Amino acid sequence: MLSLKNLSVFIILAVTIPATLSAQSDPDLMVVGTVGGTDITYEELLNNYALNSTGSSLAEATYDELESFLPLYLDFRAKILAGKEMGYHKDSALVSEYENYLTQAAYSYWLEKEIKPSAFDEFKHRSGSELKGFHILIAIDDDASQASRNDALRKLEQAKSELENGRNPQEVNQKFSTVRNGRSMGGDIPWVTAGTTVKEFEDQIYTLEPGEISDPFRTQFGYHIVVLQDKRERTPSRLARHIYVRPTNDSTANQKITKAYQQLKSGTLWNQVVNAFSEDLSTIQNGGLIGWLNYQVASNSFIDTVMNVKTDVSFTEPKKTNYGFHIFKIDSVESYPDQETKDRALREQLEQASFYEANNDYVLSYFEEKLGRGIANEDIVEVTKEYYPEFEQQSESFMRGLIVFKLNEEQLWNPAKVDTARLQSMYHSNPANYQYQERSFYYLLTARHDSTLDKAIQFVYKGGSVDKLSSAIDGLRISSDSVSISFTEPFDRLGNMKPETFSNKFHYNNSRGVFWLQDKLRARKMTFDEAFNKLLKKYQPLREQEWLESLREKYDVSSDLNQLLEAYQKDS
Repeated sequence: MLSLKNLSVFIILAVTIPATLSAQSDPDLMVVGTVGGTDITYEELLNNYALNSTGSSLAEATYDELESFLPLYLDFRAKILAGKEMGYHKDSALVSEYENYLTQAAYSYWLEKEIKPSAFDEFKHRSGSELKGFHILIAIDDDASQASRNDALRKLEQAKSELENGRNPQEVNQKFSTVRNGRSMGGDIPWVTAGTTVKEFEDQIYTLEPGEISDPFRTQFGYHIVVLQDKRERTPSRLARHIYVRPTNDSTANQKITKAYQQLKSGTLWNQVVNAFSEDLSTIQNGGLIGWLNYQVASNSFIDTVMNVKTDVSFTEPKKTNYGFHIFKIDSVESYPDQETKDRALREQLEQASFYEANNDYVLSYFEEKLGRGIANEDIVEVTKEYYPEFEQQSESFMRGLIVFKLNEEQLWNPAKVDTARLQSMYHSNPANYQYQERSFYYLLTARHDSTLDKAIQFVYKGGSVDKLSSAIDGLRISSDSVSISFTEPFDRLGNMKPETFSNKFHYNNSRGVFWLQDKLRARKMTFDEAFNKLLKKYQPLREQEWLESLREKYDVSSDLNQLLEAYQKDS
């Protein structure tokens, strides 16, 4: 399977789009090179340079950049010809990979071109307000019969009618909503904003004006109707701290929080009072820091109290919430220096929303919800071509990228096609380049606790084999290798060790570690097999250059720098 990461450079290079400038001009048509008898125009080179250079535009290209890019592009075009001659464009595995890649590219195209911008615009608009609602919910399982579904919808229509006629919402809720574990599944809805509830519910409540009631709709929980009770500008989040005392059946909790408040008033530092009085163990170590709070975290007396704290006071008087007694301190109120920073924060919030998953299913659901048509996975490529003609123009480019990748893989990167005799000659003519220095052959033992390492050390010193440690001692990880002189911690200690001894213990990758030095390996000449990778690394650039030269000769590749310079000057 070819990776998208490895393909990207070839696919980008492969894109050759028709003339897109508003009008043809002389520099566009000037020939700056030829490959296999085909002319390469200045316009083709310029368009491909812009596509191949991240963040670049046609106006930003300098002559030196185009001059450097020209031979790369000509070589690429030669590789395409070579790959087609070898029949790669008909290779079944490559064609299958092309179809799979093109399908995923179509999904990505919709996400980047249409869905993400649309989803963000909607999310941004909704994020500016908070909505307070009340709903009636009748729970329905996924496998419920149609009769049960129809019955739920009928009851909700009746509930809506009663609400419209002025009946108390709580009474309507008690009459119609499903009850589980003794509690109604309907009722008051906390203040919500974009991304804080399931998408189906959010879509419904944001269509309403205060006082309006929705038609019945379905979510994963069942069938609902929702009443929008209130709407307001979104309340900025607050970074809050507190000193907390749990409620008691007598006055001791109140006395304790009052004493803490008195100490603060007398000048005792906040953190000292937190450490002395607070009973919230999860926040004591951070000076009572709760974190960023807003109405989307919860909607109760606790949040109401925090959001109503005056920001110009150092700390509040003791407050009682549904959790107990508190003294609050507001460190900061959410704000942004500019719209760009705010948009960036909103995009992060959107990506964290439970309903937002930028995947293939999300694209398919978008078609159904926004475009009013459902499509199958196998149709996504054709539908993308229908909506975006430029995507069809790029389809051939994907195939070209695959062809060039496969050509490089088989002709250039395949070790099996290396001229072994040539590597042998390099190996024998430069023996000094292929030597092992003196090396330390070691075992690295790691564990979470020193006690585990101590057991391992005792096991070996009592005659146990290092190779049997992993099966003899639980929680121990073992690896072995050899290394020449190293100045990197902790491997620098190997140079001072004697064979068949342990090092002192040390910290290693969030664990504890110890070395067992098995032996000091003498310096020696590498065998050819041992030197193969080193030889190949040295030979590979030469191998690539010779291969490219053969392609250039076969396909009569030539460039015309004079024409390139003249075209560039005219275009400038």
